[in-house]
Amino acid sequence: MPEGNENETLIKELQKQIGVLRAEKFQLEKELDASSQKNLILTSENQKLGSRISQLKEEKGVLEERVMTLEKAQGGLAAGQERLKAVISGLEKEKVVAQERIRTLEGEVSRPKMRPEDLTGSIKDAMAKMEEGLKVPGGRVDYTLGSLEADIKATLAVDENNTLFVKLPYLGESVAPDNLTVLRLSLKAVPKPRLPLVQVPMLVGLSKEGAMKMLTDLGLKAEVKTQPSPTPPGTVVHQSPEAYSEVPPGSAVTVTVSAPEKVKVPDLLSLDKPMALRILAGAGLEPGKMEVKLSSAPPDSVIGQNPKAGVEVERGNVVDLVISTPGIRVPNLKGRSEKEARETLEKNELAVGKVEHRDSIFEDNRVYSQSPEPEKVVLPGTGVNLVLFRKMAFSEFEQFVKKHRYAARSTLLLNKVFAAMKERNIQDAETVRDLLEKTDEEWQDLFRLKNKAEAALVKRIFQRIFEEA
Repeated sequence: MPEGNENETLIKELQKQIGVLRAEKFQLEKELDASSQKNLILTSENQKLGSRISQLKEEKGVLEERVMTLEKAQGGLAAGQERLKAVISGLEKEKVVAQERIRTLEGEVSRPKMRPEDLTGSIKDAMAKMEEGLKVPGGRVDYTLGSLEADIKATLAVDENNTLFVKLPYLGESVAPDNLTVLRLSLKAVPKPRLPLVQVPMLVGLSKEGAMKMLTDLGLKAEVKTQPSPTPPGTVVHQSPEAYSEVPPGSAVTVTVSAPEKVKVPDLLSLDKPMALRILAGAGLEPGKMEVKLSSAPPDSVIGQNPKAGVEVERGNVVDLVISTPGIRVPNLKGRSEKEARETLEKNELAVGKVEHRDSIFEDNRVYSQSPEPEKVVLPGTGVNLVLFRKMAFSEFEQFVKKHRYAARSTLLLNKVFAAMKERNIQDAETVRDLLEKTDEEWQDLFRLKNKAEAALVKRIFQRIFEEA
């Protein structure tokens, strides 16, 4: 190989190696820059960590000082707690003493306080009851209390108005003896004549007013009580003492007067009407208003009641009932005569309601419309309103045609036609309708019209009016 070619090849190889080395150098410089950047970041982080460690050491010192302070304070609190317990113990003892004192004062305040005259009045009432126990049944004399040894221990007190009061202790109450005064009463029993007795009348069956008047007239007192009873209210059903027994004048006779008896309303829902009425009668109640309503429940069964089941009412009260009915479908009456319509309604347990009339050219006394409409379900006995056709008289038909909108410009022509109809004794609209089958020439001759055009116009007016009828 020539020497020149070898040198070129060697140069190319060297250039190639130099290029590779430059690329590696560039990569190494790039990595060096990245490493330097990381070193800078790490150095900054180390500085921050050092600063944070110094701060934490300072905070640790502060916390240690705080702990020492709290430990000292805890020792002081423990000593204070002991002193506080001692104070609480003393206060609890004082509380017990105070509560005992309050109970004593409450007993003093709430203890019965009576004036001397009230006390003697109470003793008098007690003596009267004792005298009742001293009576000898069937004897000729009674005994009264004239002497009785009694010691009453009480506290005497004077209020701000210098009024003397007697305070009595409660049964079982502990009161210091020094606070009590002994009141000694001395009573004894002596015989006294018995007053004439009064015979108690028969009062059962009388009215309350009559019984009270009878007792008052005999010098007896009446004490009235009430008792539920099936007897008429206000009637005497019991008395005590019994009739014809003898009692002292002024004695009280207890009269028991009947009051309305309370009964519970039975549950009637879902029962058929006859069974519900029997149960009401058995409970002493009466049927009230009977309302019939459309319902899918079995026909003639109870679907509502007032008052409701379980409510207490006076015997004899009424209970309103709501009875179910499947209803009746209104028949189609349109086109039927009035007589047929009435018969159909009666057959279907319905009534004829309001009847009105509507003028008609041809129809007479037939149903034009009805309300309620056919097939509507209504209650039995519901009234069905009818509108019946009323056929016009021929004179009315004449005026109807002349005033019709189709004849607005043909009044003179129609006057001529109707005059001709009278001459030919045409007296009904049906005949006019039949004449429409004739030709225009025949109309012209029949009604003496000028030409076939007039005949055609008149025929067209009648035809259009009849089409609407």
